[in-house]
Amino acid sequence: MEQNKVLCLLCSKDDFLHQIVFETPSFYVILPRKKIGNGYFLVFPKRHINDFNLSSDEFKDFSLCMEKIKKLFTDYHKSVDYNLFCNIGYSAGQHIEHLHFHVFSRSENEEYNPLNKLNKEGLSRSGQLSEEEIITLVGKYKNS
Repeated sequence: MEQNKVLCLLCSKDDFLHQIVFETPSFYVILPRKKIGNGYFLVFPKRHINDFNLSSDEFKDFSLCMEKIKKLFTDYHKSVDYNLFCNIGYSAGQHIEHLHFHVFSRSENEEYNPLNKLNKEGLSRSGQLSEEEIITLVGKYKNS
């Protein structure tokens, strides 16, 4: 597992440092580079695991992450609705072998359904946020 950790994109904090919206003792919450929609976060454990094998403390910490994310959705996107999903295994769509959760803000008046964009275009073909856009948005979220 240590060999995988060296190659894991989500274990290299320096690679996503500017994308961190907040962190807890067990998790990072980042603003992904991929433009899927307004209010999209990636939540993943600091510990390298690739399946849903969280400890009880990590489950509690994950719950705290979701409470903070819901507040950000309410404050910045005027939405209390969201999608939370996780792909486990390559055939299920997991392309990074590190447990991670996608969280999308949703509203009745949204311009498009982010899941349609994700399913039709795929993550690899969707637009990307620039580093400057990420830093600006992360700064907004952190200051709340």
